[in-house]
Amino acid sequence: MGVKNKVVMTMAVLSGVSLAVPLNANAKTNTYKRTKTTKVAKKAYYTTNTTASTYKANGKINKWTFKKNHALKNYKNTTWTRTQKTYISIAR
Repeated sequence: MGVKNKVVMTMAVLSGVSLAVPLNANAKTNTYKRTKTTKVAKKAYYTTNTTASTYKANGKINKWTFKKNHALKNYKNTTWTRTQKTYISIAR
């Protein structure tokens, strides 16, 4: 999987995160579970936020954590495209 595909997948995951789970400041200590990833219609996004980051999933479908992988300040002129979605919840 190329870097571009990883970024697209990351954004797809983040789209689901922003709608499904409010992240707390201590996200590293929580573990999460997610639904299977499904394809969705392509949609473009961009950000003006220069202090946020993107995150990737570490682990398996039923138990994983977020790991920071990109600072958005380095992607000011980037158009992000969603291609897949998943729903995320805190594992209990």
